[in-house]
Amino acid sequence: DLGILDVQQIFGRAGRPGFDTKGHATLITSHDKLNNYLKLLLHQMPIESKFLENMANSLNAEIAMGNISSEKDAADWLRYTYLYVRFFRTPQKYGITQQDFDSDPTLEKKRREFANDAAQKLCNARLIRIDNNKNYNPTDLGRVAARFY
Repeated sequence: DLGILDVQQIFGRAGRPGFDTKGHATLITSHDKLNNYLKLLLHQMPIESKFLENMANSLNAEIAMGNISSEKDAADWLRYTYLYVRFFRTPQKYGITQQDFDSDPTLEKKRREFANDAAQKLCNARLIRIDNNKNYNPTDLGRVAARFY
């Protein structure tokens, strides 16, 4: 079974770019899966971010490279992710309430919360150290993990 993103990419490459103004693609599948593919192709669903699930790995790499050295840096870093865009489109999927928006329109508190959760996972795994000022310091183990992961 191909994922819908793969199917869309294959369909998007139909035709000869620069020569054709349109292209044709054919999906060959069993009858029981046909309705699922049609639903996914015709009723496009928004793509949600999965970044929270693996944010700790990316955060570790950024800390090891020296790009992030504090909770504030990590919260600022999150502003440049697709996750941040989805915060405003489907906030309920990420545990963000209307109260969060009312009290903090840029969601800095929530971004800091997510960053701190990821950093605590890294600290518990001894990949970084967090000091009393919430500064992040990479460990040798964290640098090795970031480089070879």
